[in-house]
Amino acid sequence: MDATAKAALLARLGSYLEGLDEIPPQPEGGAPDLFTLLAELAALKNEVKIESRQVKSALEQFGALFDTLKLVNERQVGELAACREVAQAQAREAERGLFLELLDLRDRLADGHAQHRLLIG
Repeated sequence: MDATAKAALLARLGSYLEGLDEIPPQPEGGAPDLFTLLAELAALKNEVKIESRQVKSALEQFGALFDTLKLVNERQVGELAACREVAQAQAREAERGLFLELLDLRDRLADGHAQHRLLIG
C-alpha cells in the first residue's frame, strides 16, 4: 500500500472516530436504555395522535362534501323531473293544437264537399 492510500485511509478513520463522539453511548448488548425507549415511544404516540386527528378531520371534510354532493344531486334530479314534465306538457299542447287544426280542416273539407254536392246535383 502506498503512502497516499495510507494517508487517505487514516483520514477516513480519524473522521469516523470524531463522529463517534456525537452518537449517544449505547449500553452493553446494543439495546437502548429504558429512558430512551420510553421517550421514543412517547414521541411516536404523539405523532400517531396528530396523524389520527388529521385523518379524522379529513374524513369529516369528505363526509360534508359527500352530503353536499348528495343534496345537489337530489336537487338536480328534481329539476330534471320538472323539466321533463314541462316538456311533456308542451308536447301535449302542441299535439292538441295540431289535432284541433286537423279537425277544423276536416270539417271545412266536409262542408265544401257537401256544398259541391248541392251545386252539382
